Amino acid sequence: MSQKELILAKSGLNSSSFRIGQITGGRSNAAWAMSDWLPMIIKSSLTLGMLPDANGVVSWAPIDALAEAILDVGFVEEPPFAINLVHPRPVSWTSVMRAMQESLISAKHLSKDALPMVPFRKWAQALEDTASTLLSERIAKDIPAAKIIEFVRALAKASDGTVEDSEALGGTVFQDNKHPAH
Repeated sequence: MSQKELILAKSGLNSSSFRIGQITGGRSNAAWAMSDWLPMIIKSSLTLGMLPDANGVVSWAPIDALAEAILDVGFVEEPPFAINLVHPRPVSWTSVMRAMQESLISAKHLSKDALPMVPFRKWAQALEDTASTLLSERIAKDIPAAKIIEFVRALAKASDGTVEDSEALGGTVFQDNKHPAH
């Protein structure tokens, strides 16, 4: 329980603390903002000629589903104190990247061998190496993930210790008494 949650609990106010994992685009098109970390990684992957792979799962949830869950809690007589909101059926990071790979190869008319998947740390190193050789205007256009290089380094470091059934890239795993951690 965080300090803010303790303060809320002691206040006597009806409140709930929502612990939310990664938020994705809505269910209608699942589009992420292009300025978010995953689209930056995907766009950069086209220039690097490879996609990052990692162990673990992703339990990202669409924003509209999260909004509905929050509204549902808002209308109950006795709201729960803390709620963990993540996708109930996580999928492997690898399956997400494979889907990206297939989609990009098709959309960009690339050869079927284009965009091989490599360990996240190798991908992050290629990003740094490439960024060090490009002019700043090319970096922003072709490898936008270079703008979040510290975050990418943290993901790469976290990916080294991730096991198959934990959240990919060191993401937080939420669980409760009713639903075991994935």
